[in-house]
Amino acid sequence: MAPGPAGALGWGRHPASAGRPSRCEPWWSGPHPSSARSSASSHPQLANPQIRAVFDGLDGRIRALDPNVSQEVRKLCIAYKAETNFVDIVPQAKRLRLSLNTLEEVPYALGLIHQSLERQLEGDL
Repeated sequence: MAPGPAGALGWGRHPASAGRPSRCEPWWSGPHPSSARSSASSHPQLANPQIRAVFDGLDGRIRALDPNVSQEVRKLCIAYKAETNFVDIVPQAKRLRLSLNTLEEVPYALGLIHQSLERQLEGDL
């Protein structure tokens, strides 16, 4: 990604990722286009009603975590940040992929994964 306005606003890539494509870069280059897609509702992968319903529920809960949480719609993901990104949601045709952005989030995420597994196994009984 070439230096420019986007990098000046903190949306650039970490120096360690130089030369590698980012999975969640802003979908625009240069200054933020105010007339272009700026909300998650226009993200093409959220056209699926089932995925949209899951996203809407998750989006509301993420935004309710703290008044400082903001959403940034990008080409491949929707990023949520307070001081920095704390989760990225990558909408796909049949699912949402979540990317955690700090090592401290791993134990909590594993707890959620364990809960999901338990619910699935309980449903098989």
